[in-house]
Amino acid sequence: MSQSPSPGHSRFETIGLIWKNSDPEVLQSLHEVVEVLRGYSIRLLAAEQHDLFSAGEVSTLPEMARQADLIIPVGGDGTFIQTARHLSAFSGKLIGVNQGHLGFLADIQPDSIEATLNPVIQGQYLEEERFLLEAKVIRNGKTLFECKALNDVVVHKWSHIRMLQLETYVNGVFVHHYRSDGQIVSTPTGSTAYALSAGGPILYPTMDAMVLVPICPHRLSHRAITISSDSKIDIKVCGKTPVNARVTCDGQDDFELCKNDIVKIRKSPHTLTILHPEGHDHFHLLRDKLGWG
Repeated sequence: MSQSPSPGHSRFETIGLIWKNSDPEVLQSLHEVVEVLRGYSIRLLAAEQHDLFSAGEVSTLPEMARQADLIIPVGGDGTFIQTARHLSAFSGKLIGVNQGHLGFLADIQPDSIEATLNPVIQGQYLEEERFLLEAKVIRNGKTLFECKALNDVVVHKWSHIRMLQLETYVNGVFVHHYRSDGQIVSTPTGSTAYALSAGGPILYPTMDAMVLVPICPHRLSHRAITISSDSKIDIKVCGKTPVNARVTCDGQDDFELCKNDIVKIRKSPHTLTILHPEGHDHFHLLRDKLGWG
């Protein structure tokens, strides 16, 4: 199935593979990816044991991040995001195989793995740099929780219907005090995710900006605000009644909040490089995924 190019034809020396092991369709795509990569003089690293890999090819995520020139997550956007968050400190390169629903981040489709992956391995690709967010929860002057997010950091209500009362500050300047179901702080990458469903704008992926999007605000005049990505955002949990709130990063890591907790959100110093096949068109992607005419 895969071609056998001349030695040195591959642009990458070491490639890491991460996948969702419980999905048969993902495993089928993984098999096809490995078959393509075996046609090159490439060292493979696997995130877990599988019959496709020798014992010497199984690696921990930190080892993979340090050694791999490229990492390929096989799964949906959730698998891609989880990989990105864990590996962002190493400034790695990623290209994903989509086995999810929308697939805004994973460019390689299951029915075109060989046709899409071969040119990329040979150096025919586009690079796009994305930034991440870092969030921490401060309570009584102490940091209790920290996380990274490629898409968004969300302060939201939890198990009760009662609205939250939040105060937002940008660069130390008071923005507003309002009642709502929560607030989303999104990167351009995340602007087509939860932020979009909450009424936020779509940001071009390479924009140096982020957006604050209220979730079901009580006052209809509260709208999304786009700010510089270098802004420092503080969200304070207020109110007289018992607080029923959490902060969640990319829908994967969360932490329970108390009254007077402050969620500090900053642009991470680490970036992520996403590879796209040549000819990638973001507006075509939007038309396709969002059903535009």
